[in-house]
Amino acid sequence: MPPMGFFFYFMSFVFLPLVLLSRISFNQHHYKHVFLSMLVGCVATSLLTAYFYNDYVGEVSRISSEVSRDENYISPLSLSYVSVLGIGLALAYLITNKVSLRSSLFLGLVVLVGLVPFFLGASRGSIIALVFPFVVFMFSSKGVSKKFSAVGILVAAALLLALATLFFGTGVFDRFFGIANAVEQGSSSAVRLHIWKNDFVRFMDSPIFGFSLQSEYVKTYPHNIFIESLIATGMLGTIPFLCFLMAVFYKSIKIIRASPKDFWVVILFYIGFAQNMFSGAIWSASFLAIGASLILGYRFNFVGDRNMLHRPAVAIK
Repeated sequence: MPPMGFFFYFMSFVFLPLVLLSRISFNQHHYKHVFLSMLVGCVATSLLTAYFYNDYVGEVSRISSEVSRDENYISPLSLSYVSVLGIGLALAYLITNKVSLRSSLFLGLVVLVGLVPFFLGASRGSIIALVFPFVVFMFSSKGVSKKFSAVGILVAAALLLALATLFFGTGVFDRFFGIANAVEQGSSSAVRLHIWKNDFVRFMDSPIFGFSLQSEYVKTYPHNIFIESLIATGMLGTIPFLCFLMAVFYKSIKIIRASPKDFWVVILFYIGFAQNMFSGAIWSASFLAIGASLILGYRFNFVGDRNMLHRPAVAIK
């Protein structure tokens, strides 16, 4: 990618959304619409996936292994991570809020329809991205009951995914549990390990400023946001970047502890972080950037009940 292309993608999808959205002091009304919009978007993506790719459900391990790359089809990674976002938001809200029967049915629908793109995308990283927020919640939340809730939801999700394999096939789990064999056989997993090793060795030759916007080993992004930061900006840019991530993680944990009902607010950032540890590039890290902005714009002085699925927004004093 030419440097100007890198710059404009980064500004459009990462920097400007992060800066502009994080400057908004979100209130209850804003978060209500953000939450519902993300859920509706995930459901729409799932239903459209089922409509366009229903012939491949249960037949292939991953949609790209059946549909030619010369044809017009969506990225498996996009399918996987959008489905994880919908499933993660729904489960996070269910375990931390008291909701009506109608709302519970809607959230259950979000989880069920999200299984279609999840299995068709069959991304190994999406499994980690789904589990990661709830592991953080389990260790960060106050009270034994909340920790048991997180464990319970993980167990329930695991059972649901296991049952879903009877219909969708075991492709996503075959790819996940076969990582060791995949590395030995020189698959994409092994290639990424070689990319990270070679880029880190190359970084040691220019540790202050870095040496390239992209990996010289594969002539594209290195599929790890930390490695990419090192090679593109050196320690000069990586240290502030790490400080930024630490600040966002710190506030996200404060949200979990002070207001567990708003656990869903941190989901987008956690999924984006997990995703960018294994795929994607800095210039396309929109989940990470927008998720961080939702956390940075969060205020701890909301008034009244924050159950957004069946209660009207409460005015902010």
